[in-house]
Amino acid sequence: MAALKHVLAQLKTMGIQRVKLTGGEPYVREDIDDVIAHCSRLDLDVTLCSNGTLLDDQRIRVLHQANGKIKVSLHGTPELHDTLVGAHVAHQVHSNIVRCLQVGVKLSIHTLLTRMSDPMAVIDYMIDFCVSNGISKLSFIPFVPRGRGRNCSTAYALDSQELTTLQEYLRQVAGKRPLDIRYIDLWTKAYYTVETDGSAIWSKETEDSDSFIEPLWEGRTNEDS
Repeated sequence: MAALKHVLAQLKTMGIQRVKLTGGEPYVREDIDDVIAHCSRLDLDVTLCSNGTLLDDQRIRVLHQANGKIKVSLHGTPELHDTLVGAHVAHQVHSNIVRCLQVGVKLSIHTLLTRMSDPMAVIDYMIDFCVSNGISKLSFIPFVPRGRGRNCSTAYALDSQELTTLQEYLRQVAGKRPLDIRYIDLWTKAYYTVETDGSAIWSKETEDSDSFIEPLWEGRTNEDS
């Protein structure tokens, strides 16, 4: 926790106003509520990227009090979601989404697109889900072979023609429903990641293509993160 507080304080002094806490799953940290509260004390706009399974009333209350946001992963129908994550958790995730919305937590959805099912059908299902539940933002992310995903790239990854087709479909449906629909293109655009030790990385479609940047500051701590 000390190392993470140090990183957050340094980011604040650098003029950073918004942070996203991701993983893995940030809620596996026993001190995650303290991390969220510390972000609030630093006046940092905090967003958690979560699978939504470990939320409870206390954690939802802390997030709401910190005016934090949460992006929950939901990958289509309950059957498809459970198949992709390898556990029967879709109904639990749905229940926790509803609980967050009921107390006023700002919530959006991330949906993975793969060749396990028709991507356009998944898009239609998730748009209907968000509109019917009063969710205002939905992001679609095509599968990229990072981490354990490297072992199932052939089964999951969409080819270039399929990616082009689904982007065109998203352009057609965007604006037709009261929903902010986004496409997160990790195949062609790098994204900036800061580790808890201060290391900065340009993350790309695979770990092998990542670019490591010099530490953001001197005097990094080796205390527990």
